[in-house]
Amino acid sequence: MNTPRVKSPNAHLLDNPEWLRSEYFDKNKSLLNICESIPCAKLTVLRRFKKYGIETKPKYVTYSDVVYPDRKGESSPTWKGGNNKCIDCNKLLGSRNATRCVQCRGKSNRGKNNACWKPDEQKSTLISSRIRHSADAKDWRNAVFVRDGYMCKICGENTRTLAAHHLDAFEIFPEKRFDVDNGVTLCGVHHTQFHRLFGFGKNTAEQFQEYVEQMTTEVTF
Repeated sequence: MNTPRVKSPNAHLLDNPEWLRSEYFDKNKSLLNICESIPCAKLTVLRRFKKYGIETKPKYVTYSDVVYPDRKGESSPTWKGGNNKCIDCNKLLGSRNATRCVQCRGKSNRGKNNACWKPDEQKSTLISSRIRHSADAKDWRNAVFVRDGYMCKICGENTRTLAAHHLDAFEIFPEKRFDVDNGVTLCGVHHTQFHRLFGFGKNTAEQFQEYVEQMTTEVTF
């Protein structure tokens, strides 16, 4: 038996194929660990493997001596302090970008916190505007015009600026909004003049009667 060239206490183990197979396969040690136990260079062990016909494992094989560090939580290289907590109920959230949990997010979007929330005044104005431009409102306006013969009830003229005026105001008498008897045809001049005298909104039939009497008095003089 030739004296091994490797000058180390366990150099004789390189000439023992059974020991090499046992360390490599049975104990699942890597080539580097086998080198450290002799010790010798890795190329020396590879040459002995080739000499005794020992096949090496693929590169993707994991050996028993490999210990991967914990990369979860604070050990993760992308750790940024963990997920946020709900600003309302202090519940741990599933995302770092979230500020509220699902339950609190639903509550926070109600009422005044909702992006589409409008005060009661704006709601009533919006509803009133929709009703004024509805099909029923157009039918009511045409019915008033037809009844009055498309002529102003003050001056008797037929102009392009005719308006169907509510005797009792649209806002405060919802039950009379589409009552033809609650409407009267006015030209643009007298319609504007009436509202300048009595204001816009919350008008009554008594105010219109007062306006008619005033206009009649002016014509008489």
